[in-house]
Amino acid sequence: MELFEVDALIDEIMTRRRRPYPRDITDQVFLEIQKNYSSRYENIIAQYDSRVVNQYIGRLVKSITHLETKGRNNKPKSKLIQSYSELG
Repeated sequence: MELFEVDALIDEIMTRRRRPYPRDITDQVFLEIQKNYSSRYENIIAQYDSRVVNQYIGRLVKSITHLETKGRNNKPKSKLIQSYSELG
C-alpha cells in the first residue's frame, strides 16, 4: 500500500516541531491534523481505512522522532484516535 499523501502531510507537520519531543507527540500530530488538515485527512481516509492510516501515522511519528514506546495513552486529546503510544 502506498501512502505518499500521508508521508507528505506528516513531514509537513513534523518540520515545525522542535526537540525535545514530548511524550504525547503522536497525539499532538493528530490534533494538528484535526485542526488544520481535516480535509486532507478526510481525502486520505476515503482511499484507505482510517485505522490503517492512523497506525501508519503513528509509525511515521515514531520513526521521525527516533523515540521508543514508553506506554499507551487511552485518553487522547485528538478526536481522530482512540489511543496512542507515548514516546520517550
